Amino acid sequence: MRVKFFTSSHGKEEYGLPAIFEGLFGKHFERFGHFEVDARGGRMMTDNVAQDIINDIQLHSNEKQVIIISLGGNDLRPRGVKKGQTISSLLNNHRRILEAAVNLQWTQVVVVGVIPCPRFDYLTKETFKSASFWLKKTTRPYKNGFFVNIANSFVNNQGIINKQLFIRDGIHMSPSGQSVYANRIFQYVLAMPKL
Repeated sequence: MRVKFFTSSHGKEEYGLPAIFEGLFGKHFERFGHFEVDARGGRMMTDNVAQDIINDIQLHSNEKQVIIISLGGNDLRPRGVKKGQTISSLLNNHRRILEAAVNLQWTQVVVVGVIPCPRFDYLTKETFKSASFWLKKTTRPYKNGFFVNIANSFVNNQGIINKQLFIRDGIHMSPSGQSVYANRIFQYVLAMPKL
């Protein structure tokens, strides 16, 4: 089985996430086999990015695959909003991907909720929470679509972000944050129905 993870700079090698994921999925190589991270700094869920993900899914539609998508934070922070990104555009592009995969027997799509952002929390907290709520509702109707509310792993019961899980820039995860993030997603994928 092929596992491919699409994300922004959170997944770049210098932050450590690919190595953590490879260690986790590598322990279950007989089930998951190939694992790949496609991470690009500043990536937003634009029409072109959604189409790239759809093309990738379709290229491998005859093999078992789990596609993990963790995008949205860049869209809804101030720079993305200035470029015209909205919750609506984020949802529409996720929906396009889910629609493209819905009839593919060997494909599962995991949508990851928006990761909290300490640096802009005063501006984005409610928008991020709303985006994750709607991403979950968007994913639910698709039989091969799954949703992980990752924010729950980064906040306490009062919704306060654990800043120790982020580095000083207030955007990217610290090594402990990467570990929390990777383990949460891995455990979710491990518990999903087998293809």
